[in-house]
Amino acid sequence: MVNAKKQIQKLIKECDLKEGDVFIDLGSHHGQEIEELIKIGVEVHSFEPHPNISKILRKKYGDNPLVILNEAAAWPGPTGKQVLYVEKDLDDVKDGGSTMSLVKYLNTLLRPTWDSNLYNRDPQMFYDIEVEKARQVNRAHEVATIDISEYIKNLDKPVDVLKIDVEGLEWNLLAHMFYNNVLSGISAIYCEDHDGDIVDPQWSLQRGQVKKLLAENNIQIREWF
Repeated sequence: MVNAKKQIQKLIKECDLKEGDVFIDLGSHHGQEIEELIKIGVEVHSFEPHPNISKILRKKYGDNPLVILNEAAAWPGPTGKQVLYVEKDLDDVKDGGSTMSLVKYLNTLLRPTWDSNLYNRDPQMFYDIEVEKARQVNRAHEVATIDISEYIKNLDKPVDVLKIDVEGLEWNLLAHMFYNNVLSGISAIYCEDHDGDIVDPQWSLQRGQVKKLLAENNIQIREWF
């Protein structure tokens, strides 16, 4: 298991972060990165859609002027509401496994019992059925979303680090930000990659296409855990 404290300390050193720098934290969870960043005076823009984990972050950092808490998911599209999928239930805040990606949710729960026959016959029907199953067991919850490209543009200040740890939606967000011309102004981008964890040909195809697109445009993506 990766030590989150050591990982963020390594990032701080690699990027030479200092007081006044700006860090966008997509997928803050319990604030493991925030804790280390504010020690050196970094301004942190936190995104965490899980409603009960967001309450924990608010209690810990709500009064800290260095931390801007967005109790919402960063989204590759217009600001609004979308479905958050949780592995157990909303009261599970110790682990709090959740994702905005239906594909990632299903792989977490169903692998290796993925229904390949139905998926291959009718992918849309496969996903529609699984969404309904998630709703029936109280694992699908509507949460707020924020258009991440518009958010970054509206900051009107340089972004030193963007960290993306959003359980399967990473490549959607990167593509959205690329086509909205916000990635080139970010000094360092760290991204968790779920390749090998997700069984879905379309997801894998998109991942490959976005990686190629970014590489061709000299946008470096550094590995996050």
